[in-house]
Amino acid sequence: MLFSTSTQRKFWIFPSIDEVRNLRNEANSEFINKIGIKQLSEEEARYLLTPHQEYKLSLAYEYEIKKFCMSFPTPLPSFVIATSMIYFKRFFLHNSIMEYNPEDIMITCIFLACKVEEYYVSIQNFSSYCKLMPKEACEKIVRDNELLVMLKLHYHLTIYKPYKAVDGFLLDIRTRCKDVKFNFERVQKIALEFIDRSLHTDVFLLYSPSQIALAAVLHSVHREGHNLDEYVLTILLHDVPQETMTKVIEQIKKLRKLVKHQEKINRNEIADIEARLRAFKATTTWRSRNSQFDGDSQDSETCMD
Repeated sequence: MLFSTSTQRKFWIFPSIDEVRNLRNEANSEFINKIGIKQLSEEEARYLLTPHQEYKLSLAYEYEIKKFCMSFPTPLPSFVIATSMIYFKRFFLHNSIMEYNPEDIMITCIFLACKVEEYYVSIQNFSSYCKLMPKEACEKIVRDNELLVMLKLHYHLTIYKPYKAVDGFLLDIRTRCKDVKFNFERVQKIALEFIDRSLHTDVFLLYSPSQIALAAVLHSVHREGHNLDEYVLTILLHDVPQETMTKVIEQIKKLRKLVKHQEKINRNEIADIEARLRAFKATTTWRSRNSQFDGDSQDSETCMD
């Protein structure tokens, strides 16, 4: 299957950052309506998270995904980490972090990514590598949530990533642009670092893997002191209409800007958000109504405590 005909292209690439934010706002509103805002006391309502607070907390957990994956005796490869993070992004694009325990979803996304990417790790080994909780608890989380995560992702599990395209662009540049001299390994490393940073933004919900790869390569080669405008305009886009060319160039600029200005994580702010979330989960209304929901019903310390 090609990216152009994939579920990723059809269902998970959105036309603007505003639409992505609107989806998060809707997920937040739907949960609040579901629990019944009128049923909450004034004290309970003050603990509800805003959409932006939910986003900041999910962003913090994306860093925890990477930390978890790197803690294995043999760290999980970048393509598994990327798939895990994209699953996590997609899950909380349509679901509230107030309803589903982010640590449980994080662990499940990582295990599911290992399976989908055919990087075999048994549930026994996976849970034994987990340093966040006892082995049996980790196994139970995966078993309880794996089908839920797949359902919420609409079983759209194949993720196209930009890693191979980066190497393709670099080889093409080295072949066609004889005047552009660079150290392949160093430029490749910088490009992969760019992709790594992009995983902590909404780039993978807005752009195709080839666009992300091109932006990464332009960034890395520019860092080495070269300008690739001629390559882009006269080789890559030489046979496309001017309007399309202008649109592509503008998209790449926006993509690079998103990565450059990625939102930073403030640990004190995250701690405050988590405290609010724990306080909400401790309210009488949540405890009395929790059995109605699909979300996690257990109070648990998070991996960032």
